[in-house]
Amino acid sequence: MGLDSNGGAVLAALVRRARQSYGEQFLDNLPEPDGGTELRFDLGAIRGAIRAGMPDPNVELRKPQALRNYRSEVAELIAQDVLAHAYQVQFPASPQATKGNANQPVLGFDGWGLLDLDDGAAALVLVQVKGSDHDQRPPDVAQVLVEECCRVPREPDKLCRALTAMFALLHTTAFAPKLLAMLETLGRDSFPPLVVCPVIVRGVVEAHLDDLTSLRGAESRFEPAGVRGLCVSLGAPLEPFGRRVFTEARKP
Repeated sequence: MGLDSNGGAVLAALVRRARQSYGEQFLDNLPEPDGGTELRFDLGAIRGAIRAGMPDPNVELRKPQALRNYRSEVAELIAQDVLAHAYQVQFPASPQATKGNANQPVLGFDGWGLLDLDDGAAALVLVQVKGSDHDQRPPDVAQVLVEECCRVPREPDKLCRALTAMFALLHTTAFAPKLLAMLETLGRDSFPPLVVCPVIVRGVVEAHLDDLTSLRGAESRFEPAGVRGLCVSLGAPLEPFGRRVFTEARKP
């Protein structure tokens, strides 16, 4: 992915995804049993309030660049968009929507998703993302990513937490029965189908399959989870681009 020819479209898409991840998608999908929501409420004001609660890039300028939350969250959104395109992973709810402090990192997995399987069942998809322009293959964050992914099937309490949060956000949707079935399986001390997605997001360094060498070598350690890994290049420095995304996303 590069920004030279379609930078405006990429920026606009990520601004939209950032807003959705912090809860605006639920405003867009309000039920209209009597068609009266828009008559009773100023939806523009509500939308403005949701955006005002998103991360404020100016608050994070005191942090080192690599630790600024908007940098990492833009990498996470890029990862989700590419996983949706490459593997048809669905991301109907985001961890960001449940955060109390928008300028703190997401705790737990960097993304939750669902993947329909050939047998009609669904797998819980857990995304772990690292953004890096370390000019080495694999980059220095790859080994940390390996260890995070290896822990996924060994910490069922975190799987229960992720599924419970997803169910709380999606209990009125068609996704609810799938989530309940997965929670039921975990409650019986077993595992639902799992897929772990390690993703390395490059800024200006070109992505290459060699970035995934460490992850490919550790694939057997992720069992019983399946793996869908990838690396991707943004084509722009991660920190200033992330700052711009969230600056635009906060605008009324």
